[in-house]
Amino acid sequence: MLLSVLASGGKSLEPGEPFLSQEYTEDKDVTLTKLSSGRRLLEALLILIALFAVWLMAALLSFNPSDPSWSQTAWHEPIHNLG
Repeated sequence: MLLSVLASGGKSLEPGEPFLSQEYTEDKDVTLTKLSSGRRLLEALLILIALFAVWLMAALLSFNPSDPSWSQTAWHEPIHNLG
């Protein structure tokens, strides 16, 4: 009972009233507008940044200290990291 009072904002629910009821609202007419060139460029830039972030995360998570780096070389094993 206490949970139903807390969930309803302090007022108690009537018997038979659904716990999480929502009022029905009519569908609104939605009109789609075309993206401006600046908005389209911003969206493309954000997608590229997200792809770069995923690539960087894969490279950092697959880091292996035994991989060769810019200051040392190793010819016997392939590189283990994904990046």
